[in-house]
Amino acid sequence: MGARIIGLQPILHSAALSANIIPGGSCHRLISPPSSGRWPPAAVSQVPVDARRQAPQALGAPVQARSGHRQVARGGWAGLGHLERAGRQGYVYKKPKLVPGKADAEAQRGFLEKYKKLKENKSQEDPIYFMDATHPHHNPTLGYGWIRRGEEREIPSNTGRKRLNINGAIELERLEPVVRFDETIDSTSTIALFEQIEQANSQAQRIYVICDNAGYYRSHAVQHFLESSKIELIFLPSYSPNLNLIERFWKFFKKQVLHNKYYETFSTFRKACEQFFQNSQTYADQLRSLLTENFQIIGEKKPKFGIP
Repeated sequence: MGARIIGLQPILHSAALSANIIPGGSCHRLISPPSSGRWPPAAVSQVPVDARRQAPQALGAPVQARSGHRQVARGGWAGLGHLERAGRQGYVYKKPKLVPGKADAEAQRGFLEKYKKLKENKSQEDPIYFMDATHPHHNPTLGYGWIRRGEEREIPSNTGRKRLNINGAIELERLEPVVRFDETIDSTSTIALFEQIEQANSQAQRIYVICDNAGYYRSHAVQHFLESSKIELIFLPSYSPNLNLIERFWKFFKKQVLHNKYYETFSTFRKACEQFFQNSQTYADQLRSLLTENFQIIGEKKPKFGIP
């Protein structure tokens, strides 16, 4: 009998509103190839070189018949091949992460050094907030989950492009987000958010707010407000969303509220978003684990457009 071909396959598991689905992230394991008996050509052609070199035969490539060996037809699959060997070498077949093309690794390191000194020198009562806006659309986002093989699950979608504009900030000690819903995010909404932050920190002598380089943060109106405010803005390097911890919070928020969830009306959608923030302490343990200061520097590695 020919050897059963085992390879590394990403298990795709979209999800829907069903008790048969177990939410979760993407995962990989050694399993049999697809029912067609073939792996996608890209999965084979992109096997890393160090795993490929250890394979006696090219998986999916024609193999010449030898005495005592089963002949493999052109385009057939031979032995355990590259995919299993790639798995044994610690590789998984997955997408790369998209990062800003102009990310400056040195500027990011400089900011982290500044952040470290700020934490060392500030008063214990003075909080550090991470601030940014998010704009969730009134439409489900598809997330991963377990679905039985051969079955499909459907999520209804909404028409139109209605969205919410949410301006917010969060600090890492109390993990109590300060948010507001506005018609648009501009200098006026930013000043209103600053006033909410000040009210939430009446005992602080200074409030540090880390933000990106959006134009309204540098507007005349905002700068005029800051002249008599406790708040001091600390700007992130350009193209470094990885250093703004509220981005992780927004991602968590969208996963809880939007992933595989259908809201028939916009008002129901807005109410679900508002309830998340009102009950954010329900997720305190998860947020404590998520919003850690394990910052990642991006833009250091040379881009690869293919694996030889």
